Amino acid sequence: MNQSARIGIYVVLVAVQKLISVAVQPLIMRMLTPAQYGEISQIVVVLSLAVLVVTFAADEIIARIYHLAGCAREGYLRISEYVCIYVIGTSICVLFVALAAYCRASQLELVYMFGAVFVLFAPLVSIAQKILRTSDKTTQLALFNISYSFLLGGGALIALTYSNSSIQAYFVAQGVVQFVFGSSVAVYFIKKGGWRPNFVAVKGILREASSAVPHTVVGWGFVGFTTYYVASVLGTYSAGLLGAGLYMYSVVSAISDVAVNVMQPRIYDARKNSGNMDVLRAIRKSLVYVSISLTGVGVAVATFSNDVMPFILPKAYLVNVYIAPCLVLSATVLGLGSLWVFFSILR
Repeated sequence: MNQSARIGIYVVLVAVQKLISVAVQPLIMRMLTPAQYGEISQIVVVLSLAVLVVTFAADEIIARIYHLAGCAREGYLRISEYVCIYVIGTSICVLFVALAAYCRASQLELVYMFGAVFVLFAPLVSIAQKILRTSDKTTQLALFNISYSFLLGGGALIALTYSNSSIQAYFVAQGVVQFVFGSSVAVYFIKKGGWRPNFVAVKGILREASSAVPHTVVGWGFVGFTTYYVASVLGTYSAGLLGAGLYMYSVVSAISDVAVNVMQPRIYDARKNSGNMDVLRAIRKSLVYVSISLTGVGVAVATFSNDVMPFILPKAYLVNVYIAPCLVLSATVLGLGSLWVFFSILR
């Protein structure tokens, strides 16, 4: 299969994965009141911040170490050094969380328990995604992400359907899916690299990753802090209404994510091949076209979002529909910022 065909298949698969993520949210909204959706959103943004802290940007460093290794075997050995230590720490944490939840046995503790499971296993999933994304395994990455998004979204819908829209069931489903994917990734890497816990190697990875942590937390800030602030100050009902505007925000963000996911493997390949200038120039040209297209789509979605949203979202979520254009334009600017980072790397 030639490169153009491979890239075309990857674009389609990435688009399918993003479409699943975007399509699930209106279905979830139809099963929840704005107040319930706002409560879930408030907990989710806290969990997403916890994921960033626990991951500690180590996934980026591990992916780079893997690609700098002389061979695949050596790369897997280096990954295993980190994964083994992480599995030990995660196992201890999950045990304490389970014991605490068992002793308290309330519905709130159930949310915290499965939320903690989600957070602790998320970095393992992220490591697999980063390694697949930065290597010549784009189709496998897309299929992995499609399966991941489908099970997260499908699990949430099934849990809400059979629990009469229970928030606790939602987080149980999310935690179970994350556990399955995270533990499968850990088993895979340990099988490839062996059981090689190495505290010294992990210390070096975390030291190198520490400089990137502030950047990752800032990336959380716009949506995460805004949602948490609205839920805490104005109430979960207002946060649920904000979620309607953020849905349109996520549509535009998905478009920029597709562009970044498609470009990143090509950039790594070009840089690995001593910075092939022809390839780099082609990528720069593509980034320009993608940026222009993203701007056009963002402006179009912002212009017509108030007319489109009543056909997508439940009526109860449309009280503050007028804020959607502002959020869409914000997503467009942030998406252009992500593309500019790649463009500046290639200058």
